[in-house]
Amino acid sequence: MLAGGTDSGGLVDGLRDRMLAAFPGQIQSLYLLGSRALGCQIGTSDVDLAVLFQGEAGPERRRALAHWVEGARAAGGPMMDVTVLDARDLARGTRPHLRIARLLAGEDVVKDLPLKPAATLLGYYAHLALYFIWAVRGRPAGLRHPLEYPSAEGDFRGYEHYGVRIGENRYVPGFAQLVNDVNCLAAFRLAHRAGEYIPNKSMTVAAFARLFPADPRLDLVRGVFELGRTRWQGQIPPVAADRERLADYCRRVLDWENETLADCLLLLPGLAALEDPEIRQRTRSIVERVSSSSPAQAAAIAKARDLLRP
Repeated sequence: MLAGGTDSGGLVDGLRDRMLAAFPGQIQSLYLLGSRALGCQIGTSDVDLAVLFQGEAGPERRRALAHWVEGARAAGGPMMDVTVLDARDLARGTRPHLRIARLLAGEDVVKDLPLKPAATLLGYYAHLALYFIWAVRGRPAGLRHPLEYPSAEGDFRGYEHYGVRIGENRYVPGFAQLVNDVNCLAAFRLAHRAGEYIPNKSMTVAAFARLFPADPRLDLVRGVFELGRTRWQGQIPPVAADRERLADYCRRVLDWENETLADCLLLLPGLAALEDPEIRQRTRSIVERVSSSSPAQAAAIAKARDLLRP
């Protein structure tokens, strides 16, 4: 069964057909996620997909899918982020991002599933926040808390250097990654302090305004989204007033990154103790990349490292 719906130019439907042809009889369900599922994508939006394989999604299938995605991109296709699922993943519940998914092929097996446990979801949002703190700095070998600006020079403190992803580890200047960074800081705060698990950028901005109306960072959350995504779609603004506003946001975001990083590091031992293999792997990736000069955060990293040992 194929589910209906196309975006402009049939981009998503074309990817769907090519993926089904590349993995005949192996895909139980294929979903479109993110802004494209809601019809609010912009020119720099990735194509976010979730693939549920028939049977086990073992290492060979995952490697084959990653190779297919790489080949599609090399042939001039869009940037894609693909989540691989199988029955074992779904037995532990679903992520909020699948609640807004659009079915592209197969049967809808996630619509009635409960969400994953709160502790697992918190780990997912913590990892996302730290991922974009890392990505906006060009994916360095490591991060050290407290962080510094990506660059000591320039109006935008280096937050524009790795701004728009155009390939694996390839970027051009812009603000798409800053939008992701600030939005994930906001999403983590919603998860950590309000137990709200929001699946989309625009929904995160709305939820932050609703739940934290007096938060002094609400202007940062709204402003970066409005300027960096809605108005200029990731580009560096040519308008002086908008450039000045973005420069001010870039000066302010570092404090929030450091606050979030400190909170996430203290959560690591609890995340490392979870049975969910995906969260344990995400926690391991943080432990391997992040260090801290703070005794409390350093101790949390060390404890998580011990818990993650085989």
